[in-house]
Amino acid sequence: MSGHAVNCQRIKMRDAEECYKMIEEDIKEKYPELELCPIGSLGKKAPDAETGDIDIAVVIDSKEELKEILENSLGVNIVEMNMNTTPKVMSIGYFYEYLYDNMEKPENLIVQVDFMLVNNLDWAKWRFQSPDLKNGESKYKADPKVFLMQYMVSAIPLDMPVEYFEDGETIHIKYKYTLNQEGLIIQKLDYLGKRGKPVKHPNRELYKFVTNNPNVIMHIIFPNWIDKDMPTYFHSVENLWESLHKYSCYGKDYIESVEKRFYDEYINNPHSECKLDPNDFPCQYYQAA
Repeated sequence: MSGHAVNCQRIKMRDAEECYKMIEEDIKEKYPELELCPIGSLGKKAPDAETGDIDIAVVIDSKEELKEILENSLGVNIVEMNMNTTPKVMSIGYFYEYLYDNMEKPENLIVQVDFMLVNNLDWAKWRFQSPDLKNGESKYKADPKVFLMQYMVSAIPLDMPVEYFEDGETIHIKYKYTLNQEGLIIQKLDYLGKRGKPVKHPNRELYKFVTNNPNVIMHIIFPNWIDKDMPTYFHSVENLWESLHKYSCYGKDYIESVEKRFYDEYINNPHSECKLDPNDFPCQYYQAA
């Protein structure tokens, strides 16, 4: 996720792949029925490329249950544990001893491993799929693609009632699509504060679970797209941006809204970890600075 949840070092991709194999083998030895898989860039970067962490999706309900499993299976290799990374992510510092051909003695690393709690591995692998960076599928890692998918989903207009404050203009309650660890949901946003006055940041709650089927979600984003190659456009942020302008059927306001949010929160955001070249993301309606 971030590579900053525990005290750790960056790691080469070949070592990350070896770490994952060791972790999977140790967990499966004691918990053979547990479903887990790597997500993100594991195996999709050159062997000498560096990564900040190893991302693993695991089908499990609670962090407490996962904590017990990790302690029982990985044991002394866990040097630090952070259960508060995000609500659905738990991070550990994993002790890794490595030896390259030109080294006289092994060296040690503490690697950050992020376990994402999910209820469906196919959904997690699709949402957080990294482009194949080794073969030039993208110039960028998965992060901007994941955010762009989120923006595209949340801007889709919903045929649901919008409740207004008593002045008839200030929004009180509205609904929107969003993506979370479980899949596509409809979220209820309540803009009325405890004192009966409108607030800028609404209270959010789950209104309805829709689906975690990737094919269904892709066709909600692009209802009229029948091209069998549609899934490949979700592999990279560049192709997803292109598809927004070629295949979206939700109109000018929708496209402009997605463009603006992507630029404001990602390209023009100085705190964004992934620096994007604006020339790779031409806008159709939004007047980027």
